Amino acid sequence: MIFHCLGIPHTITSQAYCACAYTAKVLKFIKMMTARGHTCYHYGHPDSEVACENVPVISRLTFAKDYGDQDTANQFFKFDLSDPSYKEHQRRAAEEIGKRKRGPDEYLLSFFSVAGQPVCEQHPELLHVEPGIGYSNGHFAPYKVFESYSLFHQYYGLEHSGVAKMEWHTCVIPNYFDPDDFEFRSGGDYYLFLGRIYEGKGVHLVIQLAREMPNQRFLIAGQNRAYVDDNYGDGKAESLPPNVEVVGFADCDTRRALYRDAKGVFCLSQYLEPFGGVAVEAMLSGTPVISTDWGAFTETVLHGQTGYRVRSFEQLVWAARNIDRIDPRNCAEWACNNYTLETVAQRYEEYFYLIAKMHAQPQGGWYQSNHGRSELDHLTATFPSYPERQNFQWMAEEEAPLAQHVAAWIKDQAPGEVADMGCGPGHFVKALLSEGVLTTGYEIDIRGSESGITYGDITDAHPLASAGAVICLEVLEHIAPDDTATAIRNLVSMTESTLIFSAGIPGQGGIGHINLRPREEWRQLIEESGELSYSATLTHSLLDGADARPIPLWFLANVMVFQRG
Repeated sequence: MIFHCLGIPHTITSQAYCACAYTAKVLKFIKMMTARGHTCYHYGHPDSEVACENVPVISRLTFAKDYGDQDTANQFFKFDLSDPSYKEHQRRAAEEIGKRKRGPDEYLLSFFSVAGQPVCEQHPELLHVEPGIGYSNGHFAPYKVFESYSLFHQYYGLEHSGVAKMEWHTCVIPNYFDPDDFEFRSGGDYYLFLGRIYEGKGVHLVIQLAREMPNQRFLIAGQNRAYVDDNYGDGKAESLPPNVEVVGFADCDTRRALYRDAKGVFCLSQYLEPFGGVAVEAMLSGTPVISTDWGAFTETVLHGQTGYRVRSFEQLVWAARNIDRIDPRNCAEWACNNYTLETVAQRYEEYFYLIAKMHAQPQGGWYQSNHGRSELDHLTATFPSYPERQNFQWMAEEEAPLAQHVAAWIKDQAPGEVADMGCGPGHFVKALLSEGVLTTGYEIDIRGSESGITYGDITDAHPLASAGAVICLEVLEHIAPDDTATAIRNLVSMTESTLIFSAGIPGQGGIGHINLRPREEWRQLIEESGELSYSATLTHSLLDGADARPIPLWFLANVMVFQRG
């Protein structure tokens, strides 16, 4: 693939500007995609340090006049879309892209929202993508990638709730991080706040907490050190507690050390955080996170496993005092499995392949089968691997630890033959077979399937062969609501002893979810058969061992175990 990456006009794309989340995205995206063999061009400041060809589109003189005097170590970044730096950047980027583009299957990426719109307008044949939307306004590109489901839902709002007008080509891909930028360590001797120092990030709550825990050490790092002086300096009603140290701006090396040696990191945003990269950076260092219970933290912070999400000051105090209950290995494993460059790159590739197909065949490209090589010759020339993609590989890798956990539990708790309904690429089947458990996986799309997987439709009028234990995880939300009764009847009739079940609940993100129901409604539908009953004991037993490895949020929230009799 070929990516034309627009830098941020008011910064220089380098580690020196790591405090700017958008600049960091550009820097890491280029490193991520070039490492996978794709071609990137970066359009920005001549002093940018990127892993591809850097095309200067703004002069040092123009940049210096507009932004040369900004004190980024102590003040928030300033910018103005109408200043000379932005205008020069846009004009020259459009010119330089014209010299390098070769065909319509290339991507023009605007990392800073509408700042890239004038450039995109000069190259209408390219695929315009906003690849990492971090705020919920000012977006223009036909292809939008949001950092979190929280922000995705904020952007579309209540007017899209219950109205069937969502766009297939808008998606969520989380922010991405380089593990090499962080250092793992188990335990630490202080609590850390790292971010923009102002009340919007909750720094005042950290200072209040320090007063409640006078024997503990607290560090505050980030831009805008003046906030502390203005609110807790000489002559103020409240002074800074003696156990609080203000570090100020943290460059990349300082940040690495701060995360490594902390016992816990606070992410107490008072607004609906679009992503909150500090939380993931801390977990990559093995450091648990204490966050507010809203925004993207509900997706990134696993309550009780990688940290705590709080909704009151009392809970904040408790979380800080109990932070040592969190296993640092869980934090690092969760972050590494979900937010590294290598992991997230696969999601981007999947998305870019799909929008290229849709762009080429707008009347039906989104529904075009992947094996239609003759119909996609122009794509296969650009993306040689596209027709061979047989499954969502990133999904299999995400769920592989879960599959091993479930397989070990079944072997111990539910001996006998197993059937996995809607087994997808078959990672649960493989895990069970590796445990010596006779298993059959059933799936409607069996292209490229390995042994142990056969065709089976859960909505077929004729049930499949029975098994001692049946698995059906996150399948029924993908079927038509009218087929729900048939699917559940088949599951019940197949289950000789134990059913491990989960299905999507309202508000749950994902692709192709057309049958979302509350967890209790799914339970009721199964128990109405009179043959299977929910077992709290078995469900808790299945979840109890889950803290040994990172487990997807949908499993923790949705899974239920039913028993016959």
